[in-house]
Amino acid sequence: MTGVIHIKRKILVVDNELGICQAIRKGLQDTVTDICCMTSSSGALASYLKENYCLVILDAQLSDMDSIEMIRIMRRSKHTPIFLLTNSLNSEGVVELLHAGADTYIAKPLNM
Repeated sequence: MTGVIHIKRKILVVDNELGICQAIRKGLQDTVTDICCMTSSSGALASYLKENYCLVILDAQLSDMDSIEMIRIMRRSKHTPIFLLTNSLNSEGVVELLHAGADTYIAKPLNM
């Protein structure tokens, strides 16, 4: 008899607003996907370095750490796709974050 191993994919969501994290979790979580929500950059970075995430969704305007520095730290250790959530960044700010290592961005407010 052979057993089937189900491996769940993990997504890390980092946003200052818990409500946004919870909305993303509600929209994306299913039987094969676990969503880890963090409002703290340091906690998110520690989790990122420890776990194997298939995607990071990151608020571009973090309150407790510079987003560019966080992306650079993430890129030095792994090459997990990073989607930015932006609220009011100008095009230069977005380009700077993409050059730091983000893969793409999604404008807030989200329509889940």
